[in-house]
Amino acid sequence: MSFTYSAAILAGGRSSRFGSDKARHLYDGKPLIQHVADSLVSAAERYVISDESYLDLPHYPDLDPQQGPLGGLETALHHAQHEWLAVAACDLPHLSPDYWSGLAKQVSGQATLVVTARPQPLAAFYHASILNTVRSQLARGERSLHALLSQLDINAVSLEDLGVSEATLLNVNDSSDLDKLA
Repeated sequence: MSFTYSAAILAGGRSSRFGSDKARHLYDGKPLIQHVADSLVSAAERYVISDESYLDLPHYPDLDPQQGPLGGLETALHHAQHEWLAVAACDLPHLSPDYWSGLAKQVSGQATLVVTARPQPLAAFYHASILNTVRSQLARGERSLHALLSQLDINAVSLEDLGVSEATLLNVNDSSDLDKLA
């Protein structure tokens, strides 16, 4: 039985610490966002949550701007055509198809994500049923993804369970992080 899911790449941030649009920054000959999109190749649909267009993928602006990644998750869930949604930040260039297929095999509850020293909510699967929980939290003025996770039935997966290294989840917040990717 195949697992069908939607995939959203969050690229709506201001990249203020990075200094320029990090989604478009070249790493290993490709924009960072291209690495993430390539990792989600098995998704039934892929789209970007951003005001801007990237990679000729459909893109949707945040339903409620200035709400951070939680607002991006709300928008992604709103547009998803499938019961499960893979959500990835645009600045995780070491994500791979193997990461997503391994995580897909573990899907259960309302969210399935890797937990290392802390949960990794921006490289995770979310069930469509959480949309109202996300909206309620945003309505209360709470924008924390970690606060959302505390309200959900989470399936926590280890990197070892997926057979991938910690480097898989290295992200790029500022230009100095590029050195860590090598």
